[in-house]
Amino acid sequence: MILSRPLISSLAIVGIIFCAAMVANAGETERSIDVIPQSSDFFDIDTFTTTGDIDLDGISSSISDLAAYYVFFVCIWDPGPPPPEILEMIAQSDINCDSIVLSVADLVILWQVILGEIEPCYGGMGAPADDRQPVLRRGSNSEAYAIEIANTELFVVDTGWVDIVITEGTESFCGFQFHLEYDTTGIELLDAQIGEGFSQWSTFLFHEDISGDTADLKLASFAMDLGASQMDLSLPPLPVTLARLKFSISAPDSGTAKDINFVWDYCGDNSLAVSLTNGVSCWGPEYLAVSRKVFDAENNNVTGTSELYGGAGDVCLLGGPFSQPVRFVDFTSGRLTYDPSCCQGITGNVDGIGEINVADLTYLVEFLFFDGPAPPCSEEGDVDSSGAINMADLTYLVDYLFFGGPAPPPCP
Repeated sequence: MILSRPLISSLAIVGIIFCAAMVANAGETERSIDVIPQSSDFFDIDTFTTTGDIDLDGISSSISDLAAYYVFFVCIWDPGPPPPEILEMIAQSDINCDSIVLSVADLVILWQVILGEIEPCYGGMGAPADDRQPVLRRGSNSEAYAIEIANTELFVVDTGWVDIVITEGTESFCGFQFHLEYDTTGIELLDAQIGEGFSQWSTFLFHEDISGDTADLKLASFAMDLGASQMDLSLPPLPVTLARLKFSISAPDSGTAKDINFVWDYCGDNSLAVSLTNGVSCWGPEYLAVSRKVFDAENNNVTGTSELYGGAGDVCLLGGPFSQPVRFVDFTSGRLTYDPSCCQGITGNVDGIGEINVADLTYLVEFLFFDGPAPPCSEEGDVDSSGAINMADLTYLVDYLFFGGPAPPPCP
């Protein structure tokens, strides 16, 4: 590649040498990994090129490539001789293929590619640069991550949040990207936000693409503070919400159930950029953590059973000269359910708390005779299902609770 910006190139070269030296001195040790076999025919590796694989781990346009780009972009520059692999990394940063490396335009394009807003001018993943074995550094006593889309039930209200939660894991990380799919019939995405435990992260972006009745949603967040050399990346107490999705129900007169699935179109989907083990720096992520096991919304293990839903293929683990992606995250899809009726099971839960008991009777007396609050669910307060809340409901409830009368009827 001919570099038309010699000054930028030279700055980038010495910058990465400085930053690479800083990362190399972080004190990690090499560890072995366990790889769960999966189908290896998900991707045709011959169709891909390596442009955009800035961290040289064999996967281009991933969240760890974004972190590596920031290393080039904001490091302190000192002169020094550039090794061949550094030149290769610099060349990878020409994301928009205009022969100008490390430009602001490349940074913007990289975000857009990660989010699926635009198609790259290269293939979707990289390939090993040569036959060298990649270096994998891992912290000790590591526990794999478990990330799930929490099942959400909405009653009566037609707007609610669905959370993406990390429930297990021990290592810090400095970026994530998720790729989700769901049927849009009857639901609409209103907003997406980063979880409160990660609110100090600098950037959170999302992009939804709808084709027919199917939505393709990509989320990405990165924890780089351009005004500081480090920030606190330690994991908050688990479980903790990584991101939140706000949905509305557009067909409130009927119930609905929608699976929100993790999906894989290319190797960088649904991955974490695992940061240095000291948990305070994102200067060059240690490795990209990809799928290990995948479960559907009903907790069925679907690992490797589907090109789209079964996780990243084995070809994603080939790695590059510097590092190798690691199967270190278990994903579980979730389900959003909606019931337009607030009444659940049988009537009679007048106060909306727990089981039917004397507290419900007291609540009904307060409402009928002492201007107390109305039952939170009118259908529950209509104990005999007559269509109105009155003395007959009070009599029915007294008879049931104290005199062995019939149980309240099922909810309408």
